[in-house]
Amino acid sequence: MPDYAISKKHALIEIKRDGYFLKDCGSTNGTLLNGTRLENKPVEVHDRDVISFARYEFGFLFPGSLYDMLRQG
Repeated sequence: MPDYAISKKHALIEIKRDGYFLKDCGSTNGTLLNGTRLENKPVEVHDRDVISFARYEFGFLFPGSLYDMLRQG
């Protein structure tokens, strides 16, 4: 994302057997999950959580939720 407030390698979402995990990659301005700044360890992300980088917010949807939203369209 071309924004001076977002690091080139800002955050990482890992898919594991037991869920999805978000980790800040040492970014200058930090990563927020539902308004809480992440520490140095991965945090589990749940359906409909909000991930924020600088002024951008992203809704995290599990595949079933996304499908339901698109179907209701």
